Amino acid sequence: MIGFLIFLAIYILFREFVIYLKCRNSARRKHKKVQDKRKQFLKTVERWIDERGEVLVHYWHQFGCWHYRLYSDYEKAAAHFEDIVYPTQAVTVWKTYDFPIRGTVDKDFVNKAWLFFEEGIDGYLFMSMGEEGVYTPWASPYEAKDLKEPLDEEVGNQAVFGREPDHNALDTIHFRPD
Repeated sequence: MIGFLIFLAIYILFREFVIYLKCRNSARRKHKKVQDKRKQFLKTVERWIDERGEVLVHYWHQFGCWHYRLYSDYEKAAAHFEDIVYPTQAVTVWKTYDFPIRGTVDKDFVNKAWLFFEEGIDGYLFMSMGEEGVYTPWASPYEAKDLKEPLDEEVGNQAVFGREPDHNALDTIHFRPD
């Protein structure tokens, strides 16, 4: 009877060890796959910045939090991408997008922005230059009345304004570490 119990204990330990090794190898393969995917993603972003001079980035975090950034420096963009490690996070990058109004926020800038609403454009992004030297969104509302406060507060600052991009557009790449 004791021999059988010893055999059973050794069998269970061996089986658990084999399961442990399988899980460990599976996790390594998954980690390598995510790292390869990240490297390919970063190469594409770097190439697009070299070709176009900047890219538009949309970060999506858990619980529905999101934000946009406009990068002209690959190193700054790559540093922010390092924070994307959980499957509940994602990032979308556009090579091409429509920001026809650029420059210092002044009366002319504001008048051009108002023309968007006369044309019936219903989704827009207004992004101002942040302290990091990266354009960050001030607002992404969908009505003209919501634009007044951001424009008033950003007078004298560098900004861009245009249509909110289509998430399924050409020259768009997505990354989610899952």
